[in-house]
Amino acid sequence: MSSTLTVAEIADRVHLNPDYLTRLFKHYTGMTTLQYLNHVKIEVATLLLIRTEMPIKQIAFNSYFNDPKVFMRRFKSSVGLSPSEYRKSYNLIHLNNPHVDPQIPIPKRIADSIDYIPENGDIPE
Repeated sequence: MSSTLTVAEIADRVHLNPDYLTRLFKHYTGMTTLQYLNHVKIEVATLLLIRTEMPIKQIAFNSYFNDPKVFMRRFKSSVGLSPSEYRKSYNLIHLNNPHVDPQIPIPKRIADSIDYIPENGDIPE
C-alpha cells in the first residue's frame, strides 16, 4: 500500500489488463479495485483516529492520501462523519471497551509509534 499505488501497477504485477482486473475484482468483492484501495485507506484512517492523538493532517498522510482535503472529503463521504467528528464519537467507545477496537492492520512504522493497547483489556503488570 502506498499513496502512489494505482490499479495499473497492480494489474501489471499480476499480469492482467487493468480493465479485466477491475471486472474480476468487482465480480468477487462487489467493489472496483480503486474503491477497495480507498476503502483500505479509510480503514487505516479510522484506526489511527481512534488509537492515536495524531493531527488530522498527519493521519491523512499516514493513511496514504497525498492531500488532506481529499482525505477529509473521501472520509466524510465514506463514513458519514468528518474525521474530527468520528474521533470524538468513537474515542469514548474505544476507551470504555477495548473489545470494540478494530483489528485493522496498520503500517509497521506507525504501529511502532502507537502506545501498547491490550488486546483483551488486561493491563500489563
